[in-house]
Amino acid sequence: MFEAYAKVAGVNTENVQFDFKLVNEINIRVDKRRDYYMIFHGTILNEVREAALVAFWILKFKPFLITNPKEEVQCELNINCGFAAYMILSASREYISRKYGDDKCFSIDDEEYLQRFRYSLKYWDLSKESMMMIAETLCENTIHKKGRRHVGLF
Repeated sequence: MFEAYAKVAGVNTENVQFDFKLVNEINIRVDKRRDYYMIFHGTILNEVREAALVAFWILKFKPFLITNPKEEVQCELNINCGFAAYMILSASREYISRKYGDDKCFSIDDEEYLQRFRYSLKYWDLSKESMMMIAETLCENTIHKKGRRHVGLF
């Protein structure tokens, strides 16, 4: 999925390193949180919530690093924040697409919103639960904008 993000962001993957141990730790922590929700809340996390958790840990651990920023045009973009935003938006798009069978039903055309979203991921101290709420809200907002009857997202 990172390669898809890099292509969209215009980042040369040859100039990006990632810490495999941190990526592995992210997977372990998401699995633990999935178990926590199952045991203590009786809830199965869907792909949107899991993507939000992965995004949360990417923001905390920062496993991706641009090794040669002079060659990258996106130097001002924090690669971890950009990828975290991409994960949440992609998971939300995929969820809505599967739910309604329409690839084009999820879109955010407001560039100002996307800038604020990335800014909040970079500078705000967001909890795991708030990250999940952000992702859920994106889905709910799309459902209501499309005039579809709300049938309970989660």
